[in-house]
Amino acid sequence: MSADFPQNGPPPPGYQPPGYPPGYPPPRPPGLDIGKAFSWAWQKFRANTATLMLGAFVILVIGIAVYVGALVIAHSVTGGSMFLHSDPDTGLPTDFGSYLANLGVVYAILFVASVPLSVLTAGYSRAGLRIADGEKPTFGSIFSLRDAPRIMLTSVTLSLGILVGLVLCYLPGLALGLFSSFTLLFVLDHGQKPVDAIKSSFALVKTNFGPALGVTLLAGLVGGAGVLVCLVGALVSMPVAMLVHVYAYRFFSGGTIAP
Repeated sequence: MSADFPQNGPPPPGYQPPGYPPGYPPPRPPGLDIGKAFSWAWQKFRANTATLMLGAFVILVIGIAVYVGALVIAHSVTGGSMFLHSDPDTGLPTDFGSYLANLGVVYAILFVASVPLSVLTAGYSRAGLRIADGEKPTFGSIFSLRDAPRIMLTSVTLSLGILVGLVLCYLPGLALGLFSSFTLLFVLDHGQKPVDAIKSSFALVKTNFGPALGVTLLAGLVGGAGVLVCLVGALVSMPVAMLVHVYAYRFFSGGTIAP
C-alpha cells in the first residue's frame, strides 16, 4: 500500500492529508476538548458582552417580527389556522386543507425572508471570527453587507438542499445539516464560493465526525435552551453557542484561536 510518508514515521513538513481541500492548514490532531471550547466561548462572551448581546437582541427581535408577520399574512390569505382542530364527535381533524395551506404560506414567507436575514446572521458569525483572531468587534460591524450576494446564495443553496433531504425520509436532511454546518464560516473566513464552502465543510466534518457531532449537538442544545427559558436567556445562549461553533471550526481547520 502506497503512502506519502513512512507508515510509522512522522509526516514531512507541509504534508496535506489526501482528499483534504487545499487553501488552509491541515486539521489539528484529534482531541477537541468540548469543555475547553465552552470555557473559551464563555470567556470571550464576557469580554464582549455588550456587543454580542445587542447583536443577539436585534437578530431575535427581527426574527420574531418576521415570524409573526408570516402568521398574519398567511391567515389573511388562507383564512386557516396554525393549529389543527378535531371534531368532538369523531375525533378526526377538521379543515385539514386550510391548515396545510396556511402552513405552506408561512413556510414560504419564512424561506424568502431567511435569504436577506442570512446576511445579518453571517455578520454575527463574522464577529465571532474576529474575536477568535484576537480582535474586538463593534456593534456596527455585525451589520456589514460585505459578501452579501455570496452569503445569500449560500443560504439558498443550503436551505433547498436541507429541505429536499428532510422530505426524503428526514434523515438525509439532518445529515446534510451536520456536514454543512461550517459552510458559512468557510465563506466568511476564506471567501470561498458556496459549492466550494460546502465541500470544505463536508471534508472538515468527515475528518472530525465524532467531535463535530458532539459540539454541534451541545451548542444547539445551549442555544435552544436559552430560547425556551426566556428572551434574556437567549441573549446569553445564542452568542455562547455561536462562539463554541467558531472555536470548533478554527480548531478543526487549524486556524487562529486567540487565548
